[in-house]
Amino acid sequence: MAEIPKPKWDKERAHPRYLFETAVGMTTPEPARLVLKGKSIDISEGGISVRVPADLAIGIIVQLEFFVPLQREPVRVRAIVRNSIISRYGMEFLTLTAEQRGHILRYCLTLTPL
Repeated sequence: MAEIPKPKWDKERAHPRYLFETAVGMTTPEPARLVLKGKSIDISEGGISVRVPADLAIGIIVQLEFFVPLQREPVRVRAIVRNSIISRYGMEFLTLTAEQRGHILRYCLTLTPL
């Protein structure tokens, strides 16, 4: 019997994901610049899943802004849309600093992985 191929999003992840619900601001690029408000679903040190009321193309690069608990400053980072299911978008961080990555990872380590 032939093996059924797994969907591309079912491959092993580089980083574990953690449930993470917070408000997320998103700005799409010019010329059709949109300023959107969404909500995160989960996070890892490599990316974030966000529900936002928009139709975003795979591969588009957006600017995100969100708070990690116990941090005074928001994380501001560019991210690329890697996958989508209806209004849920999986995004890979592109410009995360080592400090921002550390804040996210330290917070994630207090949670149970999904």
